[in-house]
Amino acid sequence: LPPARVLEVMRGVPLGKVTVAKEALRLAGEFGGAAALGWFAELDRRDLHRDVRGALLRALWDHLDRPEAWAILDASATSPDPGVVIGLARIQVGRASDEARARVADLLRRLLDHSEPTVRVAVLDRLAAQPVPDAKRVLLAAALARLGSAIPDERAAGLRAALAGATDADAPAFASAFTGLLVRRRELAAAVAEFAAATLHFGSRLVAVRSAVLAAVEADPVVVALQIRLAAARFGAEPFARWVLGLVGGPHWHPGAQVAALDALTGAGHRAEELERAEAVWAASPDPAARWLAVRVLA
Repeated sequence: LPPARVLEVMRGVPLGKVTVAKEALRLAGEFGGAAALGWFAELDRRDLHRDVRGALLRALWDHLDRPEAWAILDASATSPDPGVVIGLARIQVGRASDEARARVADLLRRLLDHSEPTVRVAVLDRLAAQPVPDAKRVLLAAALARLGSAIPDERAAGLRAALAGATDADAPAFASAFTGLLVRRRELAAAVAEFAAATLHFGSRLVAVRSAVLAAVEADPVVVALQIRLAAARFGAEPFARWVLGLVGGPHWHPGAQVAALDALTGAGHRAEELERAEAVWAASPDPAARWLAVRVLA
């Protein structure tokens, strides 16, 4: 059917039933052409069922290059209903122009300032599962800012979102984020634990980012246990053993750090031959602490 005819038919559909209304909006959005935006603007002024309003916003995804669509989307971002706002986090940009994608990135960035934590976490979860083109890195900066959140779920989601869209060119941004956490021990410990766990099996991926985070945390010698966790995730078994030798016998080496190094290496999932190479590094050291590690690593 021609778009005008599709829109005519959909406008004639009774919208009293939620499922019927949702399907009518879907069809109008996909096949009704730009003229459907006038009908959508009319509907936007009505008191719609939440699911119908969600379908209305979904119907706009095919019109992200139209200012009429953005008038509705931008207004919906300030809705008092968190369920409606969360629906905006699902916007797909696969067929959108670069300009439309930039507007979606800006919308999601604004949603990360929302007062409701469930909205912020929903946006972060979307960015972790489906990164959005972020040429200006505004989403990366906003996601990394969540590492300082007092809400554990938000901190974890922020890190996942940041890593999902990161490249090695973003190493300075990650370093800055972790540097900012050095004076906030609780948030720093949580962020390090999550970062180390998330990047443990990255192999050659994001080497510059992981190195930058380690260097940022190494700036505070007091948090040596956290540095050990990051180093174990950054390096293979033998390079990690050599890195640890740089700490052994130093002013900040202590029994807790010794145990942390052993736990970090044995908990990293290395193959037996890799552990043997690490053991050889420690066994060759004249320091009793390193030789203790060598004995324990293969025990």
